[in-house]
Amino acid sequence: MKKPVVVLGASGYTGQLVMESLAECGIPFVAAGRSASRVEAAAAGVPGIEGADYEVVEVDVDRQRLNEVFTGSRVVCNTVGPFLKLAAPVVEAAIEAGCHYIDTAGEQPWLFRAKDAYHEAFAENGRVLAPSTAALYTTADIAVSLARELVPGADSLDVFNYLNGTPTAASTQSIFDLLRSPAYRLQDNQLVAWDPTIVYHATSPADSEVIPAAPWGGTSLPAWYLDDPQIRNVKALTGWMSRGLVSTVVDIGKQVLERAEGKDEAALIAFLEETAHGIQAGVPQRENPRINRYCDSATVRSTLNAAQVALFGHSAYRQTGLYMATAASLLLGGAFRRTGFTSPCATFGHHALLEPQTQAGMLRPVTIFQS
Repeated sequence: MKKPVVVLGASGYTGQLVMESLAECGIPFVAAGRSASRVEAAAAGVPGIEGADYEVVEVDVDRQRLNEVFTGSRVVCNTVGPFLKLAAPVVEAAIEAGCHYIDTAGEQPWLFRAKDAYHEAFAENGRVLAPSTAALYTTADIAVSLARELVPGADSLDVFNYLNGTPTAASTQSIFDLLRSPAYRLQDNQLVAWDPTIVYHATSPADSEVIPAAPWGGTSLPAWYLDDPQIRNVKALTGWMSRGLVSTVVDIGKQVLERAEGKDEAALIAFLEETAHGIQAGVPQRENPRINRYCDSATVRSTLNAAQVALFGHSAYRQTGLYMATAASLLLGGAFRRTGFTSPCATFGHHALLEPQTQAGMLRPVTIFQS
């Protein structure tokens, strides 16, 4: 019998954490990747894999072959980025196979493309298309949702992600690839581009100092709230406890703008890939709760009222694995509210996503203030 969930990119760092959480939840899955031997080796090292019900399948990012692998399953968990380059055939194969699709992307251009190109097909089939089922994006939206409970008439969202950790090689490539495209915030219901050459500054409940920050591709929130009938303004910034990383990204953004003038696309891509490889070429160590901490804070306001909620947590990549497994479980159980392109919080409800994280000891919500 076909396994209900397919994990694409199972040999990667995030894919292994998704497998770990699926195994812990008792959900059978297909571990898929370009090399069966690499997937088998990766799976063998996953904690708790001994009791898991899974099989290994070799598959490249080819639409026809992906369709063969997906057919008979119900949920595709895609961890293979950069998503703007690689996700389209995966989504198209998921449509043809009648699967729900979730991924870990935070790339605004991919979210806008997925919404425009695939929303109707998923909605017509009663299936969910939920990119950014991942820490940083889903966690920030949970903080937003909790704050909106305190200010029901809120029309403006101000989010700050503040974390300590090492991005994977794929995440680093995605971050730098985003420098080729504008990063947007939502201002009076209009998408407005951030200036990529500026180091912004923000404050966090987790730090007493003013923190250097960057748009980090704008995050998923503007794409999720663009058509919201109540929300007019959305901005999201990201700061790292390793503060030099923000300056590095901004400096590289300046170089991208300079190199983009009169130069071909291939040369620019090669520069970004070489830069990303130089910064992060290996696999990060398993996250340490005492070191890999973060705080996502969301301030929401109406004309006269405001509230701020923070989510203190640790181990963002491990959280991503649990978000994916939680979403897969809810999809398999039919516990979803919307179909088509949608955010995880709008699909499942923010409490349904938060509870497993709090039970696992990885997130704790705190109300900072309420006026």
